[in-house]
Amino acid sequence: MTTVNTLRMGFLEAEDRFLVDFVYADHCLSMLITRRIIRRVIQGIAQVLAQSSPVIARVPASHKTEVLVWEHLSAIQPEAEAAGGEGGEKTPALHSPQPWQLLTKLDINTLPNSFSLRFESRGGTVVDMSMSRPELHRLLASLRQLARHSEWDLDTEIGWLVEADAPQMHPGSLAS
Repeated sequence: MTTVNTLRMGFLEAEDRFLVDFVYADHCLSMLITRRIIRRVIQGIAQVLAQSSPVIARVPASHKTEVLVWEHLSAIQPEAEAAGGEGGEKTPALHSPQPWQLLTKLDINTLPNSFSLRFESRGGTVVDMSMSRPELHRLLASLRQLARHSEWDLDTEIGWLVEADAPQMHPGSLAS
């Protein structure tokens, strides 16, 4: 079984849909995603992350949100640092030929040290991926950022994500 090397996402304004490329070593498979499905995916990933953390299961209820916010911000921090660094090897900007399949379902299963994601399209195409916990946090952040960029107004009432979006205080940013 070949595995997905890279997951690329973009917004197709003419279609008012996201286009996701699942890049394998020897080919690329592309799927369109609707606003309705993205909303469900964001809510589902946020719920899976909140309910599956072994660390969060051990902290008092009064601190669960703070720990989840810290985990999310820690997971997306390397991505922000990498954006300012030198460019790595780029994957060719190829998509699978049109017409693209339309994503209809994403199943996420929690494994001991990772998550198994299964993307299914209306046409019967299936893409299986494995992601670590930080990678799933980064996927969630990327989907939310792309939804905002696309002006989809998908912000949901997921408390810990709202807190993660709030400006954070860092010791180096305090005025003396």
